[in-house]
Amino acid sequence: MADGAALLMALAGCAPDADRARQQLPQQTVMGLNRFQQSGEYRALALQTFRLATQAFDRAPPPDAKPRAAAVDLGDTLLDNRACSAWQVRSAQPDGNASGSYLTQARQAWPFPARVDVAQHVPRAGDTLFYVSHRDRQEHAAIVANLTQPGFRPSIIPCV
Repeated sequence: MADGAALLMALAGCAPDADRARQQLPQQTVMGLNRFQQSGEYRALALQTFRLATQAFDRAPPPDAKPRAAAVDLGDTLLDNRACSAWQVRSAQPDGNASGSYLTQARQAWPFPARVDVAQHVPRAGDTLFYVSHRDRQEHAAIVANLTQPGFRPSIIPCV
């Protein structure tokens, strides 16, 4: 009986903690976004990763003397979606296509460090870079505008 009462008291204390956690989630998300935006470590790792990817691409032999190709995802790989994430937190919007569409149409996605250089490197070598997006086809013009503005040269963008 005493064990049951202790369990009941312990479980009763969980509800306020869950509510408090739910209330703190937006603030914690903002703190994570701020850290991501200001992190010198992230910037250094991003630069290193894309520099190594460029070197690996250059070392890869062309298949049967044909041009090489590479594919890259747009969201959170080339383009910085933190503005969308911040808007989602501020507006209490869930993650999903509707909020991503808002960002695409607003043309507020900017490239992460070193991404434009890498994306321009592949076509300069005479090869093809495929930009992959999970956005709807009706957003294609906005996606191209988002890419062209900072200096990407979008040619092939398959949309789902």
